[in-house]
Amino acid sequence: MTDQERAQAIRSLLGDYTQAELHEAFSAVQDRENWKRPIRATIPKTQVDVTRAAVIHFTGSVPIVTPCPDGVHVEIEAAGYYVAIGA
Repeated sequence: MTDQERAQAIRSLLGDYTQAELHEAFSAVQDRENWKRPIRATIPKTQVDVTRAAVIHFTGSVPIVTPCPDGVHVEIEAAGYYVAIGA
């Protein structure tokens, strides 16, 4: 598989986001003391797709998204990097 094919496969899986977009979304939900820890945050539901992609990209863990009662936000939770790699 070429680098271009690999990049296309990643875009197909995670969406066509730039590294900067993924970093910004992940920064909003990561543990402030250690980004490898589990994730639990409340975000606007408009940010679900990019945040989901960012969490998978940086941690390898797949987040669970739960709607909040206000209908505007969601809670996003993920096991985090340490659990994803079996540490």
